[in-house]
Amino acid sequence: MLTNSLILWSNYHGRIQLDDWNTLKYSCCVLSDKDNCDWTPYLTSTNNIDYTGDNSTCGKILTPIINATGYFNIDPYNYYEDCYSGSHITYKKFGKPQRHFYQKWKQNRDAAAMVNTADLLNRNSTDNLMGYPCYQEDYVAKYFNDPAVQDAYNIDPAWRNAGLKFGDCNMDLYNNYHLTYDDMAPYFDIMIKNLTGFRILVYNGDVDTVCNFLGDAKFIDGVAKKHSFSATTPRQRWYFRSSVAGFYQRYLGGNNFQIDVLTVKGAGHMVPMDRPGPSVQMITNFILSEQPNYSYSQFIDPTIKPAPLISNSSNPSSVTTMGPSSVTSPSMSTSMSTSMEPMKTTPPASPVTTPPTIPTNSPITSSNTGTTISSTPPTSTIPTSTAHSILFSLPLLIFSFLLL
Repeated sequence: MLTNSLILWSNYHGRIQLDDWNTLKYSCCVLSDKDNCDWTPYLTSTNNIDYTGDNSTCGKILTPIINATGYFNIDPYNYYEDCYSGSHITYKKFGKPQRHFYQKWKQNRDAAAMVNTADLLNRNSTDNLMGYPCYQEDYVAKYFNDPAVQDAYNIDPAWRNAGLKFGDCNMDLYNNYHLTYDDMAPYFDIMIKNLTGFRILVYNGDVDTVCNFLGDAKFIDGVAKKHSFSATTPRQRWYFRSSVAGFYQRYLGGNNFQIDVLTVKGAGHMVPMDRPGPSVQMITNFILSEQPNYSYSQFIDPTIKPAPLISNSSNPSSVTTMGPSSVTSPSMSTSMSTSMEPMKTTPPASPVTTPPTIPTNSPITSSNTGTTISSTPPTSTIPTSTAHSILFSLPLLIFSFLLL
């Protein structure tokens, strides 16, 4: 599903030559509905994870599309982020690495009066993330291969003495792994058949090509139709601070089973990293409301307010609460300090006059490499009931190991 939808996604984002697209449509696809073409007959794989085109005309066209990282140096986790090696992120005027320049930019961006503003423009970068190397993997590897760091983490010296190195991916494991379960539909069937009052949120960054939004939307739509779910309302926008943050579609089935499919505008694979404010608003609304309005902004103030872990009081054991992590319902907001007052914004043309219904059992989440599954909260926090929720950032769990 994700591979087939990636071909469509790539065409809609200008990655396929028109002549090649016409060849794919009329010579490689036997269906009249080109959106449902199956391109896998022209692809080969040794592990059911990584695919490449075969030697046919169709396969040769598909190869650079599904392997864009190697062919075009495109970051598969965020289509609009450029990838640079450390030697490429130097700001010529200062002769310093780009990350130092970025710190200078951050220090000055909030100044009331900016001087020499042109000096703060990043002319070397073509992306909106200041030209960082993709997720700083090289620097992370260098850090964890420092003997002092390994000693601090109690790494067995025998491991280091054997000449082993930390890397962002265990290639020995990866190269010997063979994907067995390539379809999650049977597991959705089990959940829908056996669970009552269950809610699922599937969300995607809309510029992620590893788990593209189009494939996930098609997958959930197929599940919903198979089980006679109804789309209660048309697909609609959701907002963050009065700006469109994405779109979502809600499906309702029997036994009060609900699935929301949501996109996060401008985010890649690591949604909370690319769009932290919209992410915390989205997840908080999902957890605290049985039929969430993802535009609702008064459960939490996502504004970053750095605070010391240890307070400045005379009691050295006193620990402060970090600003971004405070989550409240309207009934709790009166006890918050002024600096943590929730936002009062509402989305355009969709005013929120009353808070959404808050489930009596609001689940807490525990992360497992991109997929968050709810568990029962402490009884001192929220009363208990029978509501259940599950949160997917990747509906195909088989891809979670790619981030290891």
